[in-house]
Amino acid sequence: MKLDPSQGEEHAALGLSYHALAEYELAVTALEKAIAIAPMAAHLHSWLGDAYLARSLNRDAEKACRAALALDPNCATTLNNLGCSLLRQHKQRPAALAFKAAMLVDPSLQCAQQNAHRSLREMLGGWGHSACSG
Repeated sequence: MKLDPSQGEEHAALGLSYHALAEYELAVTALEKAIAIAPMAAHLHSWLGDAYLARSLNRDAEKACRAALALDPNCATTLNNLGCSLLRQHKQRPAALAFKAAMLVDPSLQCAQQNAHRSLREMLGGWGHSACSG
């Protein structure tokens, strides 16, 4: 498939396709190209954060999620993914706050509820597995 290098939407679609196929490195590359074309598109930063999480690049995921939230602070999924990236870096308190914020924005987001409980368990007793659901 040949892409028009000036069309961020095409790179974004390709990135999502690679992500769906679990080709996360290729997804990251395509999404980074899309962001270079459309840096103010919060959803692209959020999708990039998700691809970084899939590759366990947690610091990169945190950075991408924070960039997305700077553009759209009320995205519950991005708040949840920020929490996941923080929890995987053993930053339980900030992770718990991100999960709580996600729950406030969207009380029906079950993965944020589950992750909030998980982060609280880890803060209180250090037990439980730090894998996040997203």
